[in-house]
Amino acid sequence: MTYRPGFHPPWMDKSYVTHLTLRRLNMAHSLSLIEDVAAQRPLSSTVMQRIATRAEGHPLFLEALTRMLLERGSAAGISVPDTIQEVLMARIDGLSAPARRLLQTAAVLGRTASLELLQQVAQGIRDFAQALQELKRLEFLYEQTMAAEPSYAFRHGLIQDVTYQSLLQSHRETIHTAVGQALETRYADRLATVYDRLAYHYARTPDAAKAVQYLTRLAERAVNGSAHVEAVEALQEARRHAERLSADTRDQHLVHVVIHLVHSLHFLSRFPESLTLLLQYQHCLAQLQVSSLIGVYHLQLGVTYSMLGEHTQAVQQAQRALEVATECGDEITMGRAHYLWALEAYWAGQPQQGIAHGQQAVALLQRSERRWSLGMAYIYLGVNYVLQGDFALALEAVQQARTLGEVLEDVSLQNHATWIVGWVQATCGDWQAGIAACEQALERSPAPLNTLFALCALGHAYLEKEDPEQAILHLTQAIEQTQHFHHQPLQTWMTTLLAEAYLLQGDSLRAQSLARQALDMATTSHNLWGIGLAQHALGRIARARGALLEVATHLTEALHAFTAMPAHLKVAQVQLDLAHLAQAQGDLPAARQHLHAAQTGFTALHVPLYLERTRQLASRLDMARPRAARALRCDPPD
Repeated sequence: MTYRPGFHPPWMDKSYVTHLTLRRLNMAHSLSLIEDVAAQRPLSSTVMQRIATRAEGHPLFLEALTRMLLERGSAAGISVPDTIQEVLMARIDGLSAPARRLLQTAAVLGRTASLELLQQVAQGIRDFAQALQELKRLEFLYEQTMAAEPSYAFRHGLIQDVTYQSLLQSHRETIHTAVGQALETRYADRLATVYDRLAYHYARTPDAAKAVQYLTRLAERAVNGSAHVEAVEALQEARRHAERLSADTRDQHLVHVVIHLVHSLHFLSRFPESLTLLLQYQHCLAQLQVSSLIGVYHLQLGVTYSMLGEHTQAVQQAQRALEVATECGDEITMGRAHYLWALEAYWAGQPQQGIAHGQQAVALLQRSERRWSLGMAYIYLGVNYVLQGDFALALEAVQQARTLGEVLEDVSLQNHATWIVGWVQATCGDWQAGIAACEQALERSPAPLNTLFALCALGHAYLEKEDPEQAILHLTQAIEQTQHFHHQPLQTWMTTLLAEAYLLQGDSLRAQSLARQALDMATTSHNLWGIGLAQHALGRIARARGALLEVATHLTEALHAFTAMPAHLKVAQVQLDLAHLAQAQGDLPAARQHLHAAQTGFTALHVPLYLERTRQLASRLDMARPRAARALRCDPPD
């Protein structure tokens, strides 16, 4: 890739880009280039020196200035322009009228144009072949011999830019319209292959409806390839053109464009911007007669509130979307409203409610052609199963989502499935497989939101491995990515995990501070799941500090929260910690009671790692009995 000074390419700061500065030519090289361009028509040394001095070593300026002087037939008395743009304009002005019009038409078509399309758009230009030969001879255009069809390209991008700028606005619009119509005719049976070109040309015409149509279709194609940055650019432009539509269609098109725009903004974690956009166009709903579009609007508003951690508003919008969709029989929006409700149930620590909504979402979306939405329904169903501790059902649901992602070639669905599998594997004790899956999800993440959840899951997996350094590294990165949108349930989860990592590292003071922050966030947002996590972490931190009374208080609160949800794995883990506490307090009967409850839970959940931990504690408790009591074995069997 090359670029001129003053331009800042978006890829410029990437770590894998190597920068090579192409320095200006020195005087000797400049004179050599002038001689090559002049070829059989040598210029005097004085003229060559004038050209070289003015061009200051810029190769294109040297070439263009030399050609301009040669085309005018004499260098004597000719003032040398100050800029390359002026040189190129002087050369363009020197063309015959047909050649100049053809060059301007080609400039509107782009850097490269097929001969067939150029002929079709330039039908009004007389002596087409002669004009084309003139442009080739003067090296404005050159034929691309390796192209699939006869095509012509500009000698340099700056020549195209200057030529395009030489056109009056009205003339540009006329040519852009002609190009759009020609593309529609030529590609009538495969318009999708030229959506980008149709969008580009109609966006530069007065035809706002066509601009909105093709920009929206271009964005849909970008979304299918997980190219959400490109989709946002196209839809932002479509929104500007929709504002120009007549009053009878403007509101409907604006709401439609904004809904699609917000969908892609979500993948880029631009949630505050999404909320502003949706609320900005909320007044358009009053004029809409399309109930299905109203339902989708409320759904997207609900998803946005959900991503901002606004649970009450998210549920209200999901309910409103469900009501509108039910009235008009829109099962797709009904299904999506249910899976939004399932997601909110997850964040609120209500997995049973989340599973019920997730199952309804799957049932509705299975009857539709919206495979991506069905995949997301399985994802949200799966995370609720994880929360409840039903890991086999969670993996089954996530596998359904992965399969749909593979069929659709949708990287986002596959990525979500991958980090959830890693999360489950690490939770169940297979942290090695869990880390590998989460690292794969992170490496192949197509968007910031996928990256965020992959980082969380990877930090959790390293915590299960008891590797605090790596856990802290990834969790800190994840927390940094959520600073611009205040999703308290998500921040509570990550902050609690980070507290556990610092505890494992031996920094109990920092761990306690983070766990208290997490508890404050969970309490403020009425997040039962977060309250349980934070209280559990505070109990473990208190145990490390030797504050046994605090341990009992925190663990009891955690047990109440997890039991109320219910979150079976967390209940069993707290019971195991209570058994350790009772052992430390010398209350062996209470220790065995808690241990029996933990063992029962871990056995039902099929988590070998935690079963082994219960056996280890059981062995220590057994050794602590008097010899006669050990012989009786009166406690519940393993």
